Amino acid sequence: MSQIELKNISKVYKEKGFETKALENIQLKVEKGEMLGIMGPSGSGKSTLLNILGCIDTPTNGQYLLNDKDIASYSLKEKAKIRNSQFGFILQDFALMERHRVDQNIELPMIYAKKSKKQRSETVRELLDLLGIADKGKVYPTMLSGGQRQRVAIARALAMDAEIILSDEPTGALDSKNSMALMDIFHRINETGKTIIIVTHDQAIAQHCSQILTMNDGVLY
Repeated sequence: MSQIELKNISKVYKEKGFETKALENIQLKVEKGEMLGIMGPSGSGKSTLLNILGCIDTPTNGQYLLNDKDIASYSLKEKAKIRNSQFGFILQDFALMERHRVDQNIELPMIYAKKSKKQRSETVRELLDLLGIADKGKVYPTMLSGGQRQRVAIARALAMDAEIILSDEPTGALDSKNSMALMDIFHRINETGKTIIIVTHDQAIAQHCSQILTMNDGVLY
């Protein structure tokens, strides 16, 4: 049983009588603990695919199985719970809340999940240590470098102990040194058994993955 399986997934956006096909008959299997890279130019459908995988968007056609269960069978409330508990999201722009301290950014998913204050504090401390930013918990994101901000975003993605990490162009705002440091972190996370799916246009980043697929015009190769 694959952890993730997509069968003939298509996505069509309709606006003002026009149709735009973002994804076409996607077939994909991802095994638990895999580190998958998806390459392709801007506009190829990579982010749309990632949004469907993370239960942010729904396909127009096809079937999405997560741990052998059809995502379409879940209610919106159940999908939201799955999204928050089973997936961690890491975005290119980090998506940090600038008016909240680093530790507050990291604990946000746990607040939504109604974790106790003690649980939240312990998890935040462990993640700050893991990512080498133990001294940054009480500062604000504006005081951090790009590499440090990305580490905060990773810590937040790991806060709920998600089994699957979805990362959209994670090194897009980083220099080469910080990009390689980030990939080292991804490898350490992957070694704990987490599944990681990275969308990137950077061949050097994709080469770190155990499997590389390519997207073009909504088709996955």
